[in-house]
Amino acid sequence: MKTENKKIKKKSGKTLQTAREAGYFAKKMLKNALQAQEEGRPIAWSMV
Repeated sequence: MKTENKKIKKKSGKTLQTAREAGYFAKKMLKNALQAQEEGRPIAWSMV
């Protein structure tokens, strides 16, 4: 049997949580941008 040098990748388990948070903020930014567009405000200000 040969022993191969394999890199052990550590899984933090945070990727799913991070993806959910990113999705939440993306939806929130989109909602704010669409609302700003309806009101006639510059959309870039709503992305902050």
